[in-house]
Amino acid sequence: DNSTGMPWEQHDGYVQVQDISDMKASDHMSDAVTTLALASYLTSNQSYANKAAQLLDVWFVDTRTVMTPHLEHAGVIPGFSNGSSTGIIVTSHRWNTRLTDAVELLASTAALPERLLREIKRWNSQYLNWLVTSKKGLAEANMPQNHATWHTVESAALAFATGDVKTATQRLDRLTDIQTPAALSHQIKSSGLMPREASRTNGAGYSCMNVAGLFHAATVANNIRASMATNAIGSVGRPLPPDLFSFRNSTDGSGSI
Repeated sequence: DNSTGMPWEQHDGYVQVQDISDMKASDHMSDAVTTLALASYLTSNQSYANKAAQLLDVWFVDTRTVMTPHLEHAGVIPGFSNGSSTGIIVTSHRWNTRLTDAVELLASTAALPERLLREIKRWNSQYLNWLVTSKKGLAEANMPQNHATWHTVESAALAFATGDVKTATQRLDRLTDIQTPAALSHQIKSSGLMPREASRTNGAGYSCMNVAGLFHAATVANNIRASMATNAIGSVGRPLPPDLFSFRNSTDGSGSI
């Protein structure tokens, strides 16, 4: 008995559990690759890396099984839409930096074939382009709450992983640029309250989710700064200023976070 004609109603924070097989497969893949990468790195056992390579190849390279580098049809709301921008949270929050970190960890020990690394980088570039230029990607990036925070995390991590430091810094800058809807000054009150998270079904949970995203963003920023500092020291003989990429004056008057 609702306008969609479907036998259910939309509720914040709930998913249609009858059809989340793709999301589960995505979660299992990222969990497995992350665990295998750590196991390979810590034990120097190539068999772990080989399994990670197999999973990465199936998901990102093999033309018979590769995921198309977009999420146009994620977050389907039966009777309402065949895809929504909020579906991007499936990778931005659940993958965040874990996959790019796992691939980098494996690459650091030459545990992955060069061909696979090139193809993953190409896929990452294509997905990044969709995240920052598509209608759904732009909508997600401009939500003044945790969806934009995690979009920032994933897009910055993908950019950094593909060698595009300029784009990575631009994505992170959005969190402190008051001209962007996703800026922390629009998300967090001076008291620390996040109104758009607190007003949701599980306000405490979503607030913690947003804070976790901010820590991830700060970590990506720190890694980028370290990379740029290394390059700067080599090119001009001095490190970059220590406050670069810090989230200074990022809330609505409370100062640093």
